[in-house]
Amino acid sequence: MLLRAIATFVNFVIRGAVFLAIAILGGFGSAWVMIHSGTQLTSATAGPWVTWTAAGRLDADPYTRAHTVRLGLLPLNSTLALNYQAQTDVAGQRIHSSCVYVVDLSDLDAEWWSLAVYDERGGLIRNGANRYAYNTSTVLRDADGGTRIVVAREAKPGNWLPTAAAGRLVLSLTIQDPRWVSAALAERERSRVLPVINTESCR
Repeated sequence: MLLRAIATFVNFVIRGAVFLAIAILGGFGSAWVMIHSGTQLTSATAGPWVTWTAAGRLDADPYTRAHTVRLGLLPLNSTLALNYQAQTDVAGQRIHSSCVYVVDLSDLDAEWWSLAVYDERGGLIRNGANRYAYNTSTVLRDADGGTRIVVAREAKPGNWLPTAAAGRLVLSLTIQDPRWVSAALAERERSRVLPVINTESCR
């Protein structure tokens, strides 16, 4: 009888520990996903581009605040500016420094924008050209009036953003235009005209 009671107690403890572990890991896991990737309540998506709609606001939700702190960001109020990030190209493939990408901003009608490339950890990529971003003031227009930026390891003519051998990349697009931002927030997931990221070639 004693051995049976001990076995029952041990079995109860083991089951309780397993349940508790699943609950804790599940809670941390879901919280990490909410902080890392966001949901329809905290972010908006247009193709590969994702933005956190309450970033920089005093009434931002806890997940948006945690996302901002985790990445060490200092975002502008999202009623004035939006920051979009993309980790994949138009075909859904992960952006990587072994490939050459053409980012077409020709249809982006915002008053001011900036496009930068970062490594997977969110750090600027050191390069000999000391070139880290383009904006509406520094970008060169094509002969047809279009705006295209090449993201590549080797130097390219025109608007070239160097990636060195950084591995996985993140493209960051910041738009400062209250009119444009207001329309984008009102439309949420409905398509806005954001840059198309085409893969030109890969090694």
